[in-house]
Amino acid sequence: MQPGPRSTPTVPLGILRKAVQFGVALMSPSKPLVPLALSAAWTLFGSGFGSGFGSGCVSPAQYRGLVDTTQQDRVRLLEPSGGSMRLSTGEDAHLFADLGGCSVIVEGPRRAGKVVVKEWVVTDAGDGSAPYIGTLQREGMRWFVDDRQTGARIYFSEGSLGELSQHRGRTILVAGYVMGPNTVNVVTWRLLGPAPPSTPH
Repeated sequence: MQPGPRSTPTVPLGILRKAVQFGVALMSPSKPLVPLALSAAWTLFGSGFGSGFGSGCVSPAQYRGLVDTTQQDRVRLLEPSGGSMRLSTGEDAHLFADLGGCSVIVEGPRRAGKVVVKEWVVTDAGDGSAPYIGTLQREGMRWFVDDRQTGARIYFSEGSLGELSQHRGRTILVAGYVMGPNTVNVVTWRLLGPAPPSTPH
């Protein structure tokens, strides 16, 4: 009999998110390796490092792997062990549909053969670093997202935006390197989900 998918009871993602946000505040913005450091933080904490946090509390089940969106209207998580499981992503289904190939940690109960995703983070968008995810906004001459990964406001170097600047109001995923205080130089990006009914220009 093939073993079923295993969960890793570790630190809840809500606590991890706060820890990473605190780490972002402490890091020097001039370091280009900040995205890599964030990836390492998700990996270390998600794999059980610091499992003493929140002792006395029952940690929710977590699962990690690659998002597979090759089957229409069905999202699966491909585990490092070679197994896979179906994800029920609820209100975030439109985002997961465009996360194919990304490494994620998802958190939630298993019901009827599916993982009902309550929390999730993208740990690697294909370039080895944790991306920034949020709605592309503009404030004066500055472009930014309020990053759902860390809760921090991340600004983008205008010269690195290229065609991304045409997608104001869209939810985006951006990979890049830090070049100033909370400022990122965009290297790669993708749109997540459909355009909203009225996207500002």
